[in-house]
Amino acid sequence: MLSISSLAYWLGAFVSVASIWFSIVAIQANHAFGPLWIIASAIAWLIGGYRLLGLLKARRATRLRETVQAIAPAGFMAEVQIADDAGRRYVGIDPSAKTVVVIDAANGIRKVMPLSQVSEWETQEDPSRNYQRVIVRFSDFQYPSISIPILTRHIERIASQLRVAIG
Repeated sequence: MLSISSLAYWLGAFVSVASIWFSIVAIQANHAFGPLWIIASAIAWLIGGYRLLGLLKARRATRLRETVQAIAPAGFMAEVQIADDAGRRYVGIDPSAKTVVVIDAANGIRKVMPLSQVSEWETQEDPSRNYQRVIVRFSDFQYPSISIPILTRHIERIASQLRVAIG
């Protein structure tokens, strides 16, 4: 589930590496240093693009944190936080306050629920994919469940946190 910006970065990285290779071959064959600007621009793309992706990710995380703080009750400290990469789907669970914060920007949902409304949770694992899904079901008929894509390497940690928080 690559975002368009990271897909563009990796495509550009591939083109940059290829252009560096071709430029080095051209420099060695012709003994001319004209293609050095191609090498410099390719390196600038790699470094600048990586930095830009980091800034975009930090901005999305800040925006999600501000949204959670705006709708969560005072003193809300989520012990379990599940969010997608884009920050459009989020579930935060605070077992000590028995509160759940649910954000689904695609459906326009921003709710605070009691923990008792979480009926169950499950993970849908597929070894052939890089992303798995965590599905949290609620006993709220207006919003019965939320499905959040999670990187496979994080699924065990999130599942153990959910077992401790919800049971």
